[in-house]
Amino acid sequence: MTNMIAWIPFIEPVPNIGSWWPLLLLPLSIGLSMVYRAIRTRDLSNYVRDVMIMTFQIILAMAALGVIFAVIVQWLVPLLPVT
Repeated sequence: MTNMIAWIPFIEPVPNIGSWWPLLLLPLSIGLSMVYRAIRTRDLSNYVRDVMIMTFQIILAMAALGVIFAVIVQWLVPLLPVT
């Protein structure tokens, strides 16, 4: 708690978040899906279903991008010639 007293938002990163930061993708994607679907939908009868589908799509896309970039960095970049 002592570290949070001296924390300056937007200037320093959040202390002690460590390896938990990927979990912040879930509330971010839910919030983004809720706002986007509330603006773009014509009929609110399927709102919850549309939000869940879009949330799943965002999380799946981010996981796929993470795997693709990991493959590029781990296997393809070391194959590049060093000059």
